[in-house]
Amino acid sequence: MGMNLQNISDKKKSLRKTVIQERELTSKYKRDKFATKLANISHDYLNDGAIIAGYYPIKSELDIMPLMKNLSIIGHKVLLPCITDSKILEFRDWDINKAILSQNIYAIPEPIEGQLHIPDYVYVPALLYDKNKYRLGYGGGFYDATIDYYRKNFSTKFIGVCYPANIKNNIFHEKHDQKVDFVIDLGKKYIID
Repeated sequence: MGMNLQNISDKKKSLRKTVIQERELTSKYKRDKFATKLANISHDYLNDGAIIAGYYPIKSELDIMPLMKNLSIIGHKVLLPCITDSKILEFRDWDINKAILSQNIYAIPEPIEGQLHIPDYVYVPALLYDKNKYRLGYGGGFYDATIDYYRKNFSTKFIGVCYPANIKNNIFHEKHDQKVDFVIDLGKKYIID
């Protein structure tokens, strides 16, 4: 007999706590190593001049700032997400060297000025990903709502990024949970299609 939704929700909550504690123990050296690796691997899936949304890393998330800086240097428009009441993220211009960021209600820095854009690609953080491209986030539902909305209305591709230790064979997911288009695995083949 399958698990009921409350059991799945409880298991996800417990898993979040465990993963956050484990991730916090990752050394700064290892975190920097994976940030550099992400910035330096080939991202040949990106179209020339693509509009790319990243995220501002919080706590011990994989730092994609070196990647975003590299993408900006080679001519991609770089964006950061901004939260909304609808939970559908908006993506705003972000000049890495000049933009003013303000902390939102979750203490995540986001741009306060700059034009809104529909990104071609969005790098999506997670606590965990699985081989089926499901993610376990912090539980707010922002990326699930965003992925669902953008898939119905645009051709945006969503790219999962996290540390290699945070890619599992299978994680619990519910009906509202959205898959990403692919996951970058920095420990192996780089991309899980």
